[in-house]
Amino acid sequence: ASIELPASLQALLTARIDRLEEDTRRALQVASVVGRAFSRSSLAALVEQPDHLDRHLLELQRMELVREVTRLPEPEYVFHHTLTHEATYNTILVKERRVLHLRMAEALEQQSGDGAAATLAHHFLEGNAPARALPYLMTAADTALRLNATAEAIAHYQRALPIALEQNDAECLIHLYSARGRALELESRFAEADAVFAELERLGQERGQQALELAAVIAQGRLRAN
Repeated sequence: ASIELPASLQALLTARIDRLEEDTRRALQVASVVGRAFSRSSLAALVEQPDHLDRHLLELQRMELVREVTRLPEPEYVFHHTLTHEATYNTILVKERRVLHLRMAEALEQQSGDGAAATLAHHFLEGNAPARALPYLMTAADTALRLNATAEAIAHYQRALPIALEQNDAECLIHLYSARGRALELESRFAEADAVFAELERLGQERGQQALELAAVIAQGRLRAN
């Protein structure tokens, strides 16, 4: 998931990006926040002058920094290489990245359903809005679990858990711990599932929340019965 570029290659890619006109370079930077693949509409929602976007995209294709992958139902593009995407993203100040990620999440929120939950969660997290990311992390995790994509579900539950612990919502915590343990059961990782339920029980005891303790005991009983 994380790639460290050699200094010389990083410098080479950054030099190519720096040679672009300011507005074109800005469009490329915004595209890197959207993701390695992006649609014209998603980019238009973030750039300051969407009317000039087609010209910028043509120039970026001519420079072989991005390429068009489809035109219907709308134009979609992809960075020519993962390294180009990362190098571009790294040219943006962290504070500015957060603003763009948050704007992207809010724009996407208006037009997308549950199918974009993982993407929305990513942008809200990168936009430093974990509370807004939480429901989308849970939706993405639950969807993955229903599709038997247990590894993906576990990863989403693990990212959601620290946020839920901060909010101290008993119902949310019961769901996260129970579903995460269930996903581990489905992978036959029974000892890890048992540890998750035991952690929920300890949490309930520490916080004086009997609902958490009860949910943990029921989950442990089901695990042993299975």
